[in-house]
Amino acid sequence: MIEEVERLVRIVTELGIDELSNLHTTYLITFLRTKCGNDNLRRIAESFLTYKNRVAVLDPFFKGVKIASRILDRLELNIEHSDIKSVMSKLKRRVKDVDVTFVIDCFSPIEFLTYLTKLRFDGFQSKLLEIYFTNIGEVTRFLTAQAGGTIRGFSEHLAEFLNAKVHDKYSYFDKLVHKSILINDFLRSIPHEDIYSRIVKFLNSYESILITSDHGYDVVNADGLLYVTHPSPSKGSILKFSNIAMYLVAWR
Repeated sequence: MIEEVERLVRIVTELGIDELSNLHTTYLITFLRTKCGNDNLRRIAESFLTYKNRVAVLDPFFKGVKIASRILDRLELNIEHSDIKSVMSKLKRRVKDVDVTFVIDCFSPIEFLTYLTKLRFDGFQSKLLEIYFTNIGEVTRFLTAQAGGTIRGFSEHLAEFLNAKVHDKYSYFDKLVHKSILINDFLRSIPHEDIYSRIVKFLNSYESILITSDHGYDVVNADGLLYVTHPSPSKGSILKFSNIAMYLVAWR
């Protein structure tokens, strides 16, 4: 999967987009194109992207779409990844030194790709790990019942396990999607600068940071309108990220 992630990041990077909200929109549209037609997506692109960038991402031959589809295939539900202690043991073998653990409630693969790319644009080193957590309950407590008790407690538990110096959490992002929100409103509401500035502040004070989540969110099509929501609906999700949490490492 990581080879496909790196290919997609290179393609998006070549578009020259270095602003967080535009990067985020580009990745979201790219993944949505694997599941739905361009009519709704064109309206999103017109609202958030420059003419040059929306032409690129809506191009019928945009290579990023096929790669995004392959990434989705690799992120299928895997019960083996639902034991957080097992996942953390794999992390410890993979991540030898990390100074900060930062848990962002409800971050999906879209956000991880966005911040991975932005960090590189800004001169930091970053990589997405092959390791991921399958949240089969699709709720925070499925993770926190296994470790930490709360999101902050999980971040602290993870920091202690990895011998990190600092831990933190961010929960506002999750609040955006606990009531279904139209995708355009979702894109306008994300506090990218607040989240990113916290990450950069950590990297300016410490050598490295591990960023993760408890679960993501779903995108649903309801009567031709796209919504972002969590918890997951019983049916109708065109992008389903509510059962996955990824791990991103960044350093300077």
